[in-house]
Amino acid sequence: MRWLVSFVGNLLFLCCFFNFAFKYGTRWEFGPHLLIKTIVAEDGAHYGDGSPIDEITLALVRTDTEEAYQLLVIGLLALTVATYFICERRRAAREWERIREVYLTAFASDLEQSQ
Repeated sequence: MRWLVSFVGNLLFLCCFFNFAFKYGTRWEFGPHLLIKTIVAEDGAHYGDGSPIDEITLALVRTDTEEAYQLLVIGLLALTVATYFICERRRAAREWERIREVYLTAFASDLEQSQ
């Protein structure tokens, strides 16, 4: 079951990535800070390819806060990844300490029996 969930998650990620990548130049481009900048048509309500823009994206474009929100999302993702690695390191340290205690206890009892 875990394999299936992992496979479906990776497949979904690849589909989203390629869908996003194929829309480069018609709906978005890289801005001055290498962040995504939406391409808006002359009327201000459609993408460059003529398809309608959703209300949230349109509000971000009109208020010129698109890059700020992207930086916020990147920061949250970085914080999530850092937290994951910190928790994994602490878990590994606890596991190593437990193994060390078991090994030292067994070694001490073997030493006592040999004397």
